Amino acid sequence: MIAITAIPDFATRRELTTVLTEAGWTLDHARDGEEALARCRDAEADVLLVHEALPGGAIGLLDRLKRDAELFRVAVVLVGDGLNVEEVVSAMERGAADVLRTPLVPADVVGRATAAARTKALVKELTAQNNRLEELVLFDELTGLRNRRAILNDLDMLVTGAARHGLSLAVLMLDVDHFKAINDEHGHRVGDDVLREIGARLRGRMRGGDVAGRLGGDELLIVLPSTEAGGADSLARSISSSMRDTPVQTPSGPVVVTVSIGSAAWLDDDVEMLLERADRALYSAKEQGRDRTVPA
Repeated sequence: MIAITAIPDFATRRELTTVLTEAGWTLDHARDGEEALARCRDAEADVLLVHEALPGGAIGLLDRLKRDAELFRVAVVLVGDGLNVEEVVSAMERGAADVLRTPLVPADVVGRATAAARTKALVKELTAQNNRLEELVLFDELTGLRNRRAILNDLDMLVTGAARHGLSLAVLMLDVDHFKAINDEHGHRVGDDVLREIGARLRGRMRGGDVAGRLGGDELLIVLPSTEAGGADSLARSISSSMRDTPVQTPSGPVVVTVSIGSAAWLDDDVEMLLERADRALYSAKEQGRDRTVPA
C-alpha cells in the first residue's frame, strides 16, 4: 500500500516512515499541500497522512483533495496532538477517514492506516459499480450510445436550455439503409457489427457537447446544441460519406453500408414537433432513393 506524509515535524515523520515501512508500506513525503496533492496523484496513493500543523492548513488540504475528481478516493488521516473534539468532528464531516494522535503508538499507526486504505478501496469499488450501473441505465450496450430514454431526456433538457438562453439547436435522425437485408444476407451478428461501427463513427465526428443515442433497431438520433440548420446539414453529409466510403469490416468480410439522414433545426417548437420534422425529413431521404441527407 502507498502512503504520502505531509508532516512538518521530522521526528513524527521519521517514526511514521519506520513503522509503516516495516509493515510493508511504500512511503513518500511532501513538504506542503501542493506537493502532497502532486505526489498523491503521481503515486496513486492509498492514504495521505496530514499533520494538523501543516503550513497552509490541514483542513484546507483535505477540502481540496476531496473536491478533486481524481484524488477524492484517497483516504486522509489527520495527525496531531492538539486536536479537540470540534476539530475532529469537522475533519470527519469533510471526508477524513480517521484521526491519529501523537505521541504515536506503532500498532495504532498500522491499524488506522490499513483501515483508511481499505476505505479508499471500498470507495473505488463503489465508484466503479456506480459507473457500471450508469452504463446499464443510460447507455445502449451494442452501440455505446445513449439509450432511448436517456437521449430523449437529453433532448428535452437541451431544448429547455436553448429556449431559456436563446440558443440554437438541431437534430439528426438516422436510419441504416436496407438493414433488414444486411441481417438476412449476413446474419444478425454482422448486423450488430454494423450498428457497433456506426456508433463508433458517430462518436468520432461529434463535438464535446453533442449527444447521440439509439432510439431502437437501426434508428439513431443525434442532438447538436448551438447548431444552426447549415451546421447540422454539414455534419449529416460528413456522416453519410464516412459510411459510404469505408465499408464495415465484419467476420463475413467487408460490408458496404449507407445511411439516410433527416436533419431539423429547432424553431421554438416543442420536442415532439422537432422530432416529427426530423422524422419527415428522414422519410423523404428514403423516398428519394436512400443514401442521402435531407433537411427539414
